Amino acid sequence: MKNTQLQERNLPTVRDVMNSLFEESFWDPFQNFPSLVSSFSSIGMPKSDVYETNKEFVAEIEVPGYDPKDLEVNVENGRIVIQGKTEESKEDKDRHYFRKQRSYGSIYQEIGIPSYVDAADASCKFKNGTLTVRLPKKQKEKKLLSIEAE
Repeated sequence: MKNTQLQERNLPTVRDVMNSLFEESFWDPFQNFPSLVSSFSSIGMPKSDVYETNKEFVAEIEVPGYDPKDLEVNVENGRIVIQGKTEESKEDKDRHYFRKQRSYGSIYQEIGIPSYVDAADASCKFKNGTLTVRLPKKQKEKKLLSIEAE
């Protein structure tokens, strides 16, 4: 029988059977990858840009909906540590929501910093929902060695 005759009878072709066998018998570890990434990012990993200029190392971290007093930024052990927490308002007992999409909870992120920055002179600013952490680069020290003749 020709392939078109099989299709007219609604019978599966050998290719269809083989494809279904492969689809059912192999686990695809990346099948749910996009949904895993989006759910992971929604549970507390803020988006950030990290870059350097000639003078400094800069990390810009998006923290929309956070108040600066609810955030903590530390520079320790070769990394910038950002953590914060928001809580849902308890005063909405009389509200009947049609849609409730805002998220509440904690954020946490660590950003590695290079050894050539001066953590002691780090600064942090908050503007329009973005934290900007700046760490100046250390001045390169030159030590002139004296040469001893023997």
